[in-house]
Amino acid sequence: MNPVFEYGTQGSIFNSDGFKQKLDLSFSRFRISLNPEYQPSRELSFGAFINIDFLSLQPTDKPQISKSGPSDQFLFGEFRFYDKPGQSLGIATVIKVPAYTNPQKVNEDSAPFLILGDGQIDSSILLTGEYWLTRNLKFYLDSGFTFRSDDHSSEIPYNTGLEFKSPRYTLGASLKGTSSLKTDNTRNSPVSSILHDVTGGTNYTFAENPTLLIGKIYGEYALNHEWAITSKFENSMAGRNAPFFYIVGIGLSYREFEYKSYIPRTARDVGIETDDSGDEFEGEIQENYRKRPEPIDSDY
Repeated sequence: MNPVFEYGTQGSIFNSDGFKQKLDLSFSRFRISLNPEYQPSRELSFGAFINIDFLSLQPTDKPQISKSGPSDQFLFGEFRFYDKPGQSLGIATVIKVPAYTNPQKVNEDSAPFLILGDGQIDSSILLTGEYWLTRNLKFYLDSGFTFRSDDHSSEIPYNTGLEFKSPRYTLGASLKGTSSLKTDNTRNSPVSSILHDVTGGTNYTFAENPTLLIGKIYGEYALNHEWAITSKFENSMAGRNAPFFYIVGIGLSYREFEYKSYIPRTARDVGIETDDSGDEFEGEIQENYRKRPEPIDSDY
């Protein structure tokens, strides 16, 4: 169970032409996320992102509005059908399930209020891959297809980056985002259109055909063999009909390993790729660190 605490803030959007547009309000989200994961074998893993959100909307000329509760929950699983030290290919699925309900009726003259999300179920299937460029430097690329229910447009998600890993710490940078297939019909629904407007027009919810590119830097420092401190910073870099935001996060990571009996390697089993000075075999770093499938959403 890995608790993560995130704070995101927004005061602008990317409009339909891709230009940044200032809003007459500020919007923020504090999220508590728990990320349990189980990996019964090298090839198979599954888990969840369990989220509780605390939203705040501050118009310039009206009282502050807030909303909190369980928000969008994510379930994921991955199977690596090709898995060798230094490189792997896999297939993953990520499913978003809302733990809330949105109003079915709303008036155009309603006072501004907040909702925790679009309220629809998303299903993503991804092809995942990673390749170790050097002993400690990894390149990864995930991409696939996301089906969004309730007349929301389907999307093409992607996530690519570089990670430097050592037994003690991790440093990484990535670009991730979504590209809409532009088949959104939600604005034909009066309720969806009104919900977008009364929640401040932040594009946090019910954005029409959103496209978004997010830059991310992150790190992890191991306290011991089980516990580590994690941190991240995200910024939306470009988009259309999408929010412009910043996110900072910090968390704890706990790993519990199951040790199995094995046959010790003798001198004749040691190949020329052995690192004598480090007393470590080529591929062991790659085997010990695995990246979980990451939810890639058009909001944040």
